[in-house]
Amino acid sequence: MIIEIIRTYRKADYTIGTIAIDGYKQPYNTMEPFDAGLDSVRDSVETITRSKTIHGKVAIPTGMYPVTLQVSPHFKHIMPRVQNVPGFDGVLFHSGNTPLDTRGCILLGFNDSVGMLSNSREAYMSFASSVLRAILSHDVILLHVHEVVASNDDHLKLNK
Repeated sequence: MIIEIIRTYRKADYTIGTIAIDGYKQPYNTMEPFDAGLDSVRDSVETITRSKTIHGKVAIPTGMYPVTLQVSPHFKHIMPRVQNVPGFDGVLFHSGNTPLDTRGCILLGFNDSVGMLSNSREAYMSFASSVLRAILSHDVILLHVHEVVASNDDHLKLNK
């Protein structure tokens, strides 16, 4: 399974993206912390670690990462976790509505209001079900995060 996040809009405290699973664009969006322009191939671990000055305030670097299911100590249940992110640990996919909910992770929901996601639990459950099906089928799950492709003020139109 290939999960692709294309970051489509960057604001000072969050980044909105579209998400596709095995080439099929999903109806929901992603919200991550601020995209500082980090790249897992181009930037060294030292550069990434220095750029990540405040935990949970910077999005993971662009790149390709394995995804597994693991028990979250915070949420107390099994969740999709992004592995092998240089300078980052504990990056999960989960529900949430505002940039404060990201905590350095990737939120799923519908971006129908500026700076917010709605119906996040519904989007998360759909996503987590897809990941679980892939795990049960013994698929390798990879996340490919792409850089911001647009950055205008009317970002809601990008996702409709």
